[in-house]
Amino acid sequence: MLAADALELGGSRLATLREETIALLGKQLPFTWSRGNPIDIIGDAPVSRYQHARQVLLAAPEVDGGLFMHAPSAIVAASEIALSCLPSMQTADKPVLTCWLGGATVAPASQATAQAGVATYGTPERAVAAWLQLVNHARNQHALQQLPHAAVADFIPDRLQVQLLLEQARDEGREWLDSASALALLRAYGIPTVATVRVADAQQAVAAADEMGYPVALKIVSPQIIHKSDVGGVMLGLASADEVRNAAIKMTDQLQQQQPQAALQGFTVQAMAQRKGSHELIVGVTDDAVFGPALLATLQKVSQLACDQSCLAELDINPLLVDEQGVLALNARVRLLRSSATSCGSSRLAICPYPAELEDSICIDGSQLLLRPIRPEDGERLKAFYAAASPSDMRLRLFMSRREVPHSELARYSQIDYDREMAFVALAGQAMVAEVRSACDPDNLQAEFAIQVASQWHGKGLGHVLLSKLIRNLRERGTAEIVGQCLPDNAAMAALARRAGFEVSFDPMKKIMALRLVLRR
Repeated sequence: MLAADALELGGSRLATLREETIALLGKQLPFTWSRGNPIDIIGDAPVSRYQHARQVLLAAPEVDGGLFMHAPSAIVAASEIALSCLPSMQTADKPVLTCWLGGATVAPASQATAQAGVATYGTPERAVAAWLQLVNHARNQHALQQLPHAAVADFIPDRLQVQLLLEQARDEGREWLDSASALALLRAYGIPTVATVRVADAQQAVAAADEMGYPVALKIVSPQIIHKSDVGGVMLGLASADEVRNAAIKMTDQLQQQQPQAALQGFTVQAMAQRKGSHELIVGVTDDAVFGPALLATLQKVSQLACDQSCLAELDINPLLVDEQGVLALNARVRLLRSSATSCGSSRLAICPYPAELEDSICIDGSQLLLRPIRPEDGERLKAFYAAASPSDMRLRLFMSRREVPHSELARYSQIDYDREMAFVALAGQAMVAEVRSACDPDNLQAEFAIQVASQWHGKGLGHVLLSKLIRNLRERGTAEIVGQCLPDNAAMAALARRAGFEVSFDPMKKIMALRLVLRR
């Protein structure tokens, strides 16, 4: 009952036993047994009763796992029960946890259980806590194996424009971008922004407002002032040229009085966003010392911006209007890494982003193909690719006859880390027609590869192109060697490997062809 209470408090629940299971248990249990879960087989139970109950419960489809608990009795020694039950616990296809209560009295049984590799705990609560960890782990793994849908719409950011903008700011010694530059950065990554113009003085501000149309917002531009509202540097809803002119004069005076050391470099004029009923959100990026860039709100385009621009230290879009018309950024602030703290590339990232620079377009046999690293949303394409393969191709690829690849494997094959793993796919339109993949050991000494090409593309050179692309990628990352295996009757694979420079030899122990290519010595 202590275990059942702990399980309920932990948010899990006991299995509800079917009538068939209860009937099977009742065949060898005394009339006074609990006839439900938790299952009490009564304190005078001999070894056979333990064995029967365990056998029935582990075979029951409604049971996900079992917690075996025992307290000392004068009928049978705990060590004897352990020795009789452990073999079936070791081979069970469901998790089995144990809890031996009784301290020194049950120590031999507890030690034998641990030595057999079966989890054992000293209290019901600790055993239940372990079960809850298993449940949470299984749920997390299931969530990770979900095949994501393809992106609603791909976008290509203007990376060159952003790099020029950031380099100019760095050359001028500015740690923070002004509002106009920050919004220009967002627009380059496909994030809609409110119309913004940077001007030098009050006269230019009036001219910009006249052209933009009233009402407008006016904000100061000063590298020493990050939070403009604190010094009266923001005025909203200005409805005329006079209001704009007066606002510029007033803000200039306030800045001189409150922050005389701050340099006024002009103003930004912005159209007032008329989005009645919209929600105001804040989207941000910061560069954590341990985990790298964290997205406080995971918008794809902001994430791509954080991955692409290594000198970006901090970004805030505040506010970001969200309504049925989409999103609109009204203001943004961007901080750059100082010169001495410049990060390079993706080395600062905890998870490697999709390497878009590895995409290629080629023409084979009159058809245009896209070669690129696999993406998480390719799971369904991969499923269709395997389903369309001939039984012979699947046997040569997987060393066994197999028509369907499980969902969990599809997720694992399409959701890779791009660091120790790489997979390149060939797409003809939206259809996947070939794949090549590798997985490296933690020391980057050896990578194992596999390749598969759709039957209709055999003999056209696509396999050689893909394998060559993979080899170049592994050379660039400094991998020492690449190895593979193929069945003895897979002459085409052996020929492809030899053409790519591999040593091909027969392994008499495994009865397979071993493929090996040294990349560095």
